[in-house]
Amino acid sequence: MANASPPALPAASPDDGPHFREPWDVDEVAVFLHPPTRLAELLETADLPLHARIAVYVDARGAIARVELDGVADEDLSAAMRDALHDASFLPARSGGAPVPSVKRFEVGSAMLAQRVVRADTPDDSCPEPAQEKGPPCTGGPSQ
Repeated sequence: MANASPPALPAASPDDGPHFREPWDVDEVAVFLHPPTRLAELLETADLPLHARIAVYVDARGAIARVELDGVADEDLSAAMRDALHDASFLPARSGGAPVPSVKRFEVGSAMLAQRVVRADTPDDSCPEPAQEKGPPCTGGPSQ
C-alpha cells in the first residue's frame, strides 16, 4: 500500500483568539530558537511508519499557543509529540517590522528521518575536503 498523505490542516481561524497569520501573510516567518529535539528522538524510536503534518501556533512573543497534529493515529505518540513540540521556542514572525502571531507548518515522517540519516552519513562530493571534515555535509554544491 502506498503512503498516503494526511489531509491538510485547516487554515488559522480569526475565531481562535489572536489572528494567527499564515507564512505567506508575513514578511518574516517564525523560526526555531530551540528546535524540538525530543521530537526527532520520538520519531526515531517510533515502531510504526509515520507521516504527520504539524501546525504550531506561535504568538507575537514567540511562545507556543497551540499545536495541531494530523496523521498520527496512535494517541500516546500524538500526546508525546505535542509535549515534545512544546519544548521548542521561536523567534516570532514579523510583519511591517513588528512581531505578529503566526502558524509554523511542517511535515515529519519516518521516511524523512531515514533520508536525513543517509545524507548525514554520506559526504557531499561537491564540498571541499575541509567542509566535509567539520560535521554536517555541505549543502551548496551542484547536486542541490
